Amino acid sequence: MNKRIAGFDGLRAIAVLMVFLQHRLFGDIGEIGHLGVWIFFALSGFLIIGILSSQRAQIESGGSCFGVALRRFLFRRTVRIFPIYYLMLIVMSVLMACGFASPELASGMPYHFAYLSNFWIGSVLRYWPGRYSHLWSLAIEEQFYLLVAPLLLLLAVRWHRAACWTIVAVGLASLLAMRAAHWDEITIYTHPLSNFWLLALGGVGGLMSADERGRVRAWLGHGWTGGSLDSGVSATAFICITT
Repeated sequence: MNKRIAGFDGLRAIAVLMVFLQHRLFGDIGEIGHLGVWIFFALSGFLIIGILSSQRAQIESGGSCFGVALRRFLFRRTVRIFPIYYLMLIVMSVLMACGFASPELASGMPYHFAYLSNFWIGSVLRYWPGRYSHLWSLAIEEQFYLLVAPLLLLLAVRWHRAACWTIVAVGLASLLAMRAAHWDEITIYTHPLSNFWLLALGGVGGLMSADERGRVRAWLGHGWTGGSLDSGVSATAFICITT
């Protein structure tokens, strides 16, 4: 808690509000919900890549090993996400089987249980399935964990920032290639390559905050910095709503 960065909690709250407003008030009008999801991805990358970099530093100092660090990371992610996620899926499956819930989630259950909701929505359905559409973003997060955790735990810490920048470059190049090939917008939006770069970009910020003798973290820790970040995102959201 003593390393908490002022303003990030505010950014999370604003991002939640953006997604809520998009779904409940604006529908397909504007990009406010998309901006909220992108903020979530960046903040998640900031946290996750920082954790993995610290664990890799322990490996290099002889305080841990690859297998132990990877198991520890995946166990902690599992404990945080799996119980409530799979409980929700099981409850919904029972309710749908009994006719007490809309069957709109039924055809995608195998994908949801495997954290492949984004592929179900973007490549199978090719349309948003309603109230459960948000499961795609959780799938992106899990897929990123499985990719980046072993990668960063194997790479020396000094290469972590370069690895993140490489993911950013590959992601942006893939995004341009998808658009040039005229892929469906929903397929592009839910594809891992068009989203991983956002988490990696957040990770670059996390690595920078850990370097430079704490100067970046100290700058981010100022109340005025957090307020400026929140105000800037709020202004951007207002522009998205009104244009």
